[in-house]
Amino acid sequence: MIRILIIVVVALSLVWSGYWFLGGRAHRGMVVEQLERAEADGWRISHSGVKLNGFPNRFDTTISELRMESPEGEFVWETPSLQLLTLSYRPNHLIAVLPDKQRFWILGNSVDLTSQGMNASVVVSDPDNLSIERFIFETSQAEFESSTGWKGSVDSALFAVRRSEGDPNEVDIAVRFEPSLLNAEAEEPGNAYNKSDWLIALAAEASLLASREIGLNMCADGYAEIQSADISEFRLSWKESEIDVAGSLAFDSQGAPDGQLDITIAKWRELVAEAESAGLISADNAENISTILSLLAMASADPESVTAPISINDGRVGFAGIHLYNAPMLPPICA
Repeated sequence: MIRILIIVVVALSLVWSGYWFLGGRAHRGMVVEQLERAEADGWRISHSGVKLNGFPNRFDTTISELRMESPEGEFVWETPSLQLLTLSYRPNHLIAVLPDKQRFWILGNSVDLTSQGMNASVVVSDPDNLSIERFIFETSQAEFESSTGWKGSVDSALFAVRRSEGDPNEVDIAVRFEPSLLNAEAEEPGNAYNKSDWLIALAAEASLLASREIGLNMCADGYAEIQSADISEFRLSWKESEIDVAGSLAFDSQGAPDGQLDITIAKWRELVAEAESAGLISADNAENISTILSLLAMASADPESVTAPISINDGRVGFAGIHLYNAPMLPPICA
């Protein structure tokens, strides 16, 4: 009886080892394939190796000394390592673990990022398109410092994506930052921002409709863009002021928005003063904005709070028939 039991255990061990070897090889191959696809799309990628560990229960793929540069060179990311972890019995659930220190270059300016924990989790369904069922990115106690003099910190941050039940091309997103502190330590030539400490918290929820099913391979063989956005919540707290936005937008083939947003601003006087002090708006614009908001406040039960419907037609942002400015075009996800 013991002999039979030993034979069964050995046989099961061999079967499981074979499964782990084949599954691990496929997992590592998927990672390498994604890197090669990015290179084919124009990304410049370098690393010192891709290793597989985790036997017997996990497939742990580690990419060491990874460097990724976008096709136009406007974005560069360097990290000592990137770990991609998957339980061997749940291969469609991938966990990415990032190191405590990373470096970015954005439009030629470097940003050093440190944190006490940064990871992402993605669950995919369709093995061909790698369609995203849900995605969660979380970090805590993160700090950054840029070469332009900006630095900041955030106690906790969350970015989540979940595929909507009705349309495979639609996803629900949620964003949370609270609280975060931005500070300009130095002024660079041509930098309009003044030295300031900004305590900011952000909470947002929206539904986005894309032109094709959202997945890890959605850019591998074609063009993809956001077609509409339904914003159910966007709340930005800046010092004593608070901005709430809700509404719907549609985007044409060029990325120009069209729709209406209802905006509520609490303690609007403080907000305008802070924006002018920080160099975000000129003194003339601050005066014009204050005049408009003061008129709106007359019709409000709370003179410190205003609510205004902002119309956007073919990218032109207006209020009460007055053209304010042209909104930026929303770029495609991939082209």
